[in-house]
Parts: sequence; C-alpha cells; structure tokens
Amino acid sequence: MPELIEKCKEYLEQGHLLIEGKPETLTRQFLVEPLLEILGWSTDPATAYYYVREFSGGMDRKWEDYVLLVENRPLAFLETKPLFDVKLLSADNVNELLNYMKEFNRKNRGGHRVDWGILTNFKELHVFYISGKNRSSHVFSPIMLRKRPF
Repeated sequence: MPELIEKCKEYLEQGHLLIEGKPETLTRQFLVEPLLEILGWSTDPATAYYYVREFSGGMDRKWEDYVLLVENRPLAFLETKPLFDVKLLSADNVNELLNYMKEFNRKNRGGHRVDWGILTNFKELHVFYISGKNRSSHVFSPIMLRKRPF
C-alpha cells in the first residue's frame, strides 16, 4: 500500500498521470485495480472475492466500472473517476452511481439486491448505502487519501 500511495503522490505533484491515455482509465489501471488487489479482490471468478469490469446482471444495460462480487453475487458497484476530478461528489457523479444501483435493484432478474456503492478517484473514496425499506440513500464518511499522508 505505501508504494501505491507514493505513486499517487507523485502523480499529484506532477499534476498529471505520467502515461498517455484517458485519465479515468489510467486511474483505474494504475491506482484502483492495484488497490483492489491489495484489499484481497481478484479478477479470477473462481475465487470467492473478485471484481469484474463489465456487468449486466441480467439487465439490458451494462455497468462499465467495477462490480465487487462475493461467491458470484454482486455486493457493490464501484464508480471510478479521474484522479484529478475535483468535484467527485457532484450531483452527476453521485446520481450516476445511485441511479444504476436503484435500476439494478428494480430490474435484475436474479432477485439479488445491491445496496452498496463506492465512488472514488483514488484520493477520495465515498461509500453509499441504499436502504431497501424506504429506498433512501446514505453517504458514509469519506476516506480521503489527499488529507494524509500528502
């Protein structure tokens, strides 16, 4: 984890990622995916805890960021934004995540609810919960890597 934080710090000091490409894709590839692996998530569906990049869950539309699965059942949707996104909690970003979660819970054919969502640009991480009873959403205290150790 310290190496990953150092890499993020270096990107922030440079003012850009050191590789050419789409900022959101690079954030996923060089920061978020390594973090998921450090936390024990795999890309191998043969393991109990794994993640996938595209997921439909029996719906017509696909989720394009990450879905965290436990024993082949979706646990949480993870929406990533570019490292330098300064308005991570904008209405557009939050609604994109929450609307997909609500739509999935209404339309998925498997009958399994996904009540947890994560919105991150790596330096900030916000966890959301949608209550099944009244369908309201709650945001938990964010984890903000930019406060410390940078």
